[in-house]
Amino acid sequence: EKNTLRAWYMPVASISGTALSIELAGVFIRGGSLLFGAAWSQDSGDGTDDRCAFFTDQGEVAIFAGTDPSDADLWAQIGRYDLSTPMGKLAMVQFGGDVVTCTVDGAIPLSAVVTKDPAQLSLAAVSRTIEPEWKREAIRRDDVPWQAVKWAAKNMAIVSLPITNTATDTGCLVVNLETGAWAKYTGWDVRSLCVFNDQVYFGTTTSQVFLAEAGGLDNGAAYECRLAGLFEPLGQQGQTVAAKLVRATFRAGTNFNARVSLSSNYNTQFPTAPTGAEADNTASVWDTDTWDGTLIWDAANTDMLTITSQWRDAARNGWTHSPQIQIVSGSTV
Repeated sequence: EKNTLRAWYMPVASISGTALSIELAGVFIRGGSLLFGAAWSQDSGDGTDDRCAFFTDQGEVAIFAGTDPSDADLWAQIGRYDLSTPMGKLAMVQFGGDVVTCTVDGAIPLSAVVTKDPAQLSLAAVSRTIEPEWKREAIRRDDVPWQAVKWAAKNMAIVSLPITNTATDTGCLVVNLETGAWAKYTGWDVRSLCVFNDQVYFGTTTSQVFLAEAGGLDNGAAYECRLAGLFEPLGQQGQTVAAKLVRATFRAGTNFNARVSLSSNYNTQFPTAPTGAEADNTASVWDTDTWDGTLIWDAANTDMLTITSQWRDAARNGWTHSPQIQIVSGSTV
């Protein structure tokens, strides 16, 4: 129930009838109100040890076990734990049986909350590798609730970074569910998120709805993909290294333009982005083009992957170097 510490539930084995309440005012120390609830399990989520977790807007979570809240013999509290303040009532996702909550200090799994001191939770955060960036954005955007969704079809999860005023830049955080690697999408004005038919849709502050990751253009405009590797001393700790050439090896089935470069001494600077390669649109349309003459039966076979590798000028001096790649997508394909 909004702005209260009261939860409501339906009786066991029913889908209609009179809802009953669970009073939790005496459970939480800091007060506040309930933000969301979730099912939590210490296995994959299909076992018999499922728990019911209630989260508050003050950064507390209470865990209950049982089958019927109306029967004290079948319902009991098994713990109350502290975590940092959640970023919103929809700023959580479930991975297997675990619940990951987006908080001020990072994306914290519930399995870590019940085993660690609150001061140690940032070390167990799913977002630990981007902790400085996460905390910076949490401070800048704490006026608007965040949201998060798990996109299983793409093996990724998206965390919104809602804009709070016209001076706030747009974007969202994206994590690879297989590797745990994080990236930042810029230019996406994400206020709300949802998954429908294995597709992610997001709503903007200007009341528009967009389909995410569809096509090779960003709302009609070209977009740039940038990668900056970790800074490395190249085997010469503390010594200046003159990097003259850099090479990237690509394995791809379509043509593209890539710009490979270096940054030095922990100062990431990207050169001008390359132009977007034209897509191969040479295939003929079945019921439109002329059968004889210049008809092309098929376009380039994107299933045939080719290897490309070429040295590029780098001309960088420094005691650390970071390899960089830029690729622009500028076609509808």
